[in-house]
Amino acid sequence: MQNRPVSTISNLSNQFEPVSAAESRSRDLDIDKETAELTRAQRQLFLDVKRIDARQTRNRILQSVSLSVIAQMNAEPEALLQLFA
Repeated sequence: MQNRPVSTISNLSNQFEPVSAAESRSRDLDIDKETAELTRAQRQLFLDVKRIDARQTRNRILQSVSLSVIAQMNAEPEALLQLFA
């Protein structure tokens, strides 16, 4: 009579191992997918920040040049008039 419970436990153990391994593989795939999505999002954020930095740098240069031209024209108003003559 004791063989039957031992056999049942053995069968259940044998069935549990493949299920456990499948669940583990499934979790690993989920983690891999999430990691890939996070990496893509981080890369996109990095590219967006680079574009913003480039735009801000360009705008700072244009602003600096504009202020320089205005300062020169204020210092030499005759030169400005010669441009329009």
